[in-house]
Amino acid sequence: MKGDIGARGLPGLKGDAGATGPAGPRGAAATVTCAVTLRRAVTCAFTARVRRVNGSRARLSRGSMIFARGSVRGRALRTRATRDMRPGTYVPTIIRGRGTAATITRYSVKV
Repeated sequence: MKGDIGARGLPGLKGDAGATGPAGPRGAAATVTCAVTLRRAVTCAFTARVRRVNGSRARLSRGSMIFARGSVRGRALRTRATRDMRPGTYVPTIIRGRGTAATITRYSVKV
């Protein structure tokens, strides 16, 4: 004949954390396409999602010369040319924050 089941014991101590796994694959590179309109407006579109940049300041430069300034809305960078832009490679720079807290993101694009 069997007796009654006894009281449940206390839970055991928590074990150590395991080793960190390998890093995941790198995300897709963002591609940027730009077009210059007749009224010196430059519009650039990002094909990959760019996070937390709405309202950020932006500029298009080549070397140390800035050719256009503007802002970012969604996946579009809307700038106004500050000087004549010839076809070639420019660097759109997105600046988030102010002063020392600024985060700068750079891409390369052909206009």
